[in-house]
Amino acid sequence: MKRLAAMKTADEPIQEEIEGLCVLAGISGAVIGVPLFGSPLLGAVLGTQLGPLAAFTSGPNGERLREAGWQSHKSWRAALKRAESAWAAVRAWSARIGLTNLLQQLGGRVRSSDASRKATALAKSTWRHLCFSAQRVRIWSGESGLTARLQSLWRKTGLPKWIEEQRGRMVLRARMQDLSEREQRGSGGGFRA
Repeated sequence: MKRLAAMKTADEPIQEEIEGLCVLAGISGAVIGVPLFGSPLLGAVLGTQLGPLAAFTSGPNGERLREAGWQSHKSWRAALKRAESAWAAVRAWSARIGLTNLLQQLGGRVRSSDASRKATALAKSTWRHLCFSAQRVRIWSGESGLTARLQSLWRKTGLPKWIEEQRGRMVLRARMQDLSEREQRGSGGGFRA
């Protein structure tokens, strides 16, 4: 029904399927990222970037991928609703026994204390040092040629070209769909003077 309401064909993904595939690919990327890159975070980031492209796969494989995305989205939304319900129950219980007021008073005391100001100053100082270090690493990477080598290596994987081709296919498919819809409505697909 969702697909019909959005007027999508079986080969066109709906937003829920794309979001579900993004979640699935992110989780898979985090797991695979450890042996491949030594970093689950890098794997998760790559997975979330590449996952939605799988939604545009045509044929039976694409249909299975979109179904997996739909099921993932459904499970994710159900888990989110359960978590929201549990959080509301905890908040109600906390307010009923007076814990909320106690925590608010304690929070006010901590925020007004000298330790809180020192912790805030330390956090700001740490953040400034991290930003400075990151900037220095970027400059060093550019000057040493590491950035250029990494960019070259990234292009050699073929992924940038593949991603661009997938985007081009998506745009072409959308244009062809628009022309088809115009022809069905009888307005024609050409330009008028």
